[in-house]
Amino acid sequence: MEVIEATYPGRTLPYSHPRGWFSFEMPATWSVGDPQESILAVNPGLQEGDNLDAVVVLTYGKLAEEERGRAVTDLLTSSEPNLRALLANDAIEMKSLRDPVQHVQIGEIPGAVGIWDATAGEQNALVWVGSIIQDDYYLGVVCVVLSSAEARFLPGVKRIYRSLRATPPRRNPEVESALVGASFFHSESYSGGSSHVVYD
Repeated sequence: MEVIEATYPGRTLPYSHPRGWFSFEMPATWSVGDPQESILAVNPGLQEGDNLDAVVVLTYGKLAEEERGRAVTDLLTSSEPNLRALLANDAIEMKSLRDPVQHVQIGEIPGAVGIWDATAGEQNALVWVGSIIQDDYYLGVVCVVLSSAEARFLPGVKRIYRSLRATPPRRNPEVESALVGASFFHSESYSGGSSHVVYD
């Protein structure tokens, strides 16, 4: 199964997360939005009035304690129900996994790629997911693309994935000690609703 071959061969632009958590290269005509708590939207060159033939996002964050130490292929496979439910909110139905999730290497970092057939409304589509694990953090590239537009968008998505470089935050014992006993509140809104978390 072809995984990250046939990547975009044209001119690229570099992107670095404002807090330095990761970087990648993307086709020069693509752009990114403002990073949110755990997601970064990528515009794959679409202009106003274009059909929404592809949606590309990066997801990132810290692994839950029970996820640490597990193989990245296992983590990607086990994330399918959550991804399926999330996409269903936008009328995207994931069908079957084309092949078992495949292990890949992104430089020295272990990665995994999964491809699911899907439908978006009445149109055939696919869901392409590539993820990597660095220390206790995950970083994933998710693309939902109409089957008729795969050749247009997937090479750019694979270029982003293959060029990922993760530099997750390091623990600072002094700062952690200073925060003991404090409480923080975080609120995040998104298309499907909102979440509110209190950290003690």
